[in-house]
Amino acid sequence: MIIGDYQSQGWQVALRNTLHNLYINFQDKCCCCLSKMDASYTDELRLIILNSKEPFIIRDTLNWSLVEWKLEKWSELLSSEDLEFRCGKYRFTMEPQWERSTEVSKKKFNELINVDVRHNKKWLYFDYKYLNRYLKDRKELHKCICWGMFGFPEYNSEESTLWIGSEGAHTPCHKDTYGCNLVAQIFGKKRWILFPPDEDLYSTRIPYEESSIYSKLNFFSPNKIELFKDIKQCKSVILEPGEVLFVPNGWWHYVENLEMAISINIWIPLRTDSKEQLKEALVQMFISQIIRDLNTDKQKEVLNPNMEELHLDAQKVWQSVDVINSCKRNCTSSITKSHDSIHVEELFKKYPKYLHKIPNLSKMDFNSLLEDQAARFEHDTECEEEVNLDDDNLSNIINAITKVLFYLPKLNTAA
Repeated sequence: MIIGDYQSQGWQVALRNTLHNLYINFQDKCCCCLSKMDASYTDELRLIILNSKEPFIIRDTLNWSLVEWKLEKWSELLSSEDLEFRCGKYRFTMEPQWERSTEVSKKKFNELINVDVRHNKKWLYFDYKYLNRYLKDRKELHKCICWGMFGFPEYNSEESTLWIGSEGAHTPCHKDTYGCNLVAQIFGKKRWILFPPDEDLYSTRIPYEESSIYSKLNFFSPNKIELFKDIKQCKSVILEPGEVLFVPNGWWHYVENLEMAISINIWIPLRTDSKEQLKEALVQMFISQIIRDLNTDKQKEVLNPNMEELHLDAQKVWQSVDVINSCKRNCTSSITKSHDSIHVEELFKKYPKYLHKIPNLSKMDFNSLLEDQAARFEHDTECEEEVNLDDDNLSNIINAITKVLFYLPKLNTAA
């Protein structure tokens, strides 16, 4: 997630809360909102989402018409579009398939439908596409997207991202430091593997992407199961069309399409975001300064492709300082109102038809999941070297200092 795409200034939060208070007055204008008799559910669902610390599934709530669309409808809608896909390997790899290691190719939607992933050994992913930038003229798609039934009528397609991919398309395991995540499954099935924020998954800031902390563990084609032995808690769910997954702030997640799949998500700002943005601004200043004298190839090793423009000259450094000071003021002025966990749990229990917790996997089931992931592929003889989770000197320096900056126990925001 990029801070330019996703900001949570104090006045914006206040505006969103004001809009929410006006929700009942304009429910009728949102084509996909629930009826007024369901207002108490949407109000309380908003509270649950903003305060829950555990992921859960929301069923029988999403009523977007596009959930009923067949592939023919999607094909008709997108037939003329040249979609920019990431092309990854549907085979064993030692390391996670970082975005940098995948090719980018423009293809038609029908090419995605007809691709034989297992024969071609390649998966395709039109991923992380903000609908305020892509497919802007596809009004039939945009008008269907409204998050009002979840208690957030202020959000629609403008803040949403679209993910369309083949079987095997995936994102490496990572966690987001800003906001919480609502993911609507529109077509096909997608597996989510989730871990609490404090699990040690060999975190790294390389490749560097703002607000994303990656894991060095390869969940697509695990090699050494013993590398995962210290993981204490894991949840796994297969998301089906019409279901919505809530991912709390900071939860690790690995996501993979089990078949051709389409999903739409939104990151919802939290009051704690200003503090995280302050930390991230410090990290970004440090990264930009440490890479500025590196050659282009070395810079590309450090940065995720969407961060290639990260270079701070003297003027931009002072601009960054202004951002940091703004975040500090925001941290100081924002009032954190979190609801008691017991109260949230009581609200959750009111809606057993709609809200479903995700149980933890047993150690045996977790190991079986990893073994099933690994058994899909033959190990390449060229890739038989040991999995190395140690970093080179540059990576060690970056990870050590960013960890100090990012995990400061308490920031002095009053200065």
